[in-house]
Amino acid sequence: FLQLVCYALVKRANEQQNSYVTISDVNGALDEMMQLGEVHFAYLRQRSTATERVILTAVSHLMESERPFQPEEIIEQLDAYGRHLEPNEVTTALNHLVERDIMEETMAGATTAYTLKIGLVGLWVERTKSLLIMNNE
Repeated sequence: FLQLVCYALVKRANEQQNSYVTISDVNGALDEMMQLGEVHFAYLRQRSTATERVILTAVSHLMESERPFQPEEIIEQLDAYGRHLEPNEVTTALNHLVERDIMEETMAGATTAYTLKIGLVGLWVERTKSLLIMNNE
């Protein structure tokens, strides 16, 4: 994914004949990278169970806080959209996502919290998958 971002940045700089990049260039490159990496993102999602896909969608919308989140936060967010998951379902799915190197565990005091290991996956999910239509996942 990093190579895709760099490719898009260099391509953009070359097209504009610039020897530097700005934050605007980075944002533009991210948009292009999302398109170029669509197959990779879709593959990661396709390999996920239905529960994992729902959790990734919820997590992508929790990323705005830029802090580790606990399983209870996912359950609360999903409940707000009419999608109820049992705590053991959420924990099992999170552990599988950790095993696949999509998420990672961190400690928040005495409790386990989670973060997305690859933020670009969350960004892609957030841009392409809605919490409102998750029940069809």
